Amino acid sequence: MTTHICIIDNEPIAIITPLIDSSIRSEKLIINYKESDLLIAKRLEKLLLPRGIKIEFCALSNSLNIDEMKCHFRKIIENHPTEELVFNASCGERRINLSAYAVFSEYDIPIYCVDLELDQINWLNPDPKKPIEIENRIKVKHYLQVFGANVTSFDAHNV
Repeated sequence: MTTHICIIDNEPIAIITPLIDSSIRSEKLIINYKESDLLIAKRLEKLLLPRGIKIEFCALSNSLNIDEMKCHFRKIIENHPTEELVFNASCGERRINLSAYAVFSEYDIPIYCVDLELDQINWLNPDPKKPIEIENRIKVKHYLQVFGANVTSFDAHNV
């Protein structure tokens, strides 16, 4: 099972785009979230579950202690020994993201970052690979829903 790991923040589009690309294996998403971002995480779940992607939530503590953050990510690795893990380093508070990056690098878990301007996945670890072009599959309706809009009707001719 290919499991993507992410850190949610208030700009989650870089989390969604690789998951809905048909050329990228995505069967599960582990969302690491701070309490203030739980609503955004739940919106992602609502969008991704109908696409067959399993969702797991991992609450981050409010601690700023780097060792605690690293321990959090090591536990994720230990709790998913049979899954093919990949870390999406595109989102998240810098201190948390760098802690996660350090741990996933230590375990040689693939790490990527999404460039939304170029619609590419850029691989950072273990060895940089050729970027992957991301399909433009996110719909305006879904984009708005991720940010909390309640889309009741949609006229594509007026966009």
